[in-house]
Amino acid sequence: VDSSEERAKTISERYNVPYFDDYKDLFDKVDVAVVAVPTSLHYFIGKEF
Repeated sequence: VDSSEERAKTISERYNVPYFDDYKDLFDKVDVAVVAVPTSLHYFIGKEF
């Protein structure tokens, strides 16, 4: 998931993986998530998983 569509597309093409612009779109698609955001946002995003 990336807030930059251009950057997400680049990574998606490089590694042949899908990209998303909203982490909530991942809920039924992943078994594990790495929350790589500023520490103050860990709980806000992590509690959703």
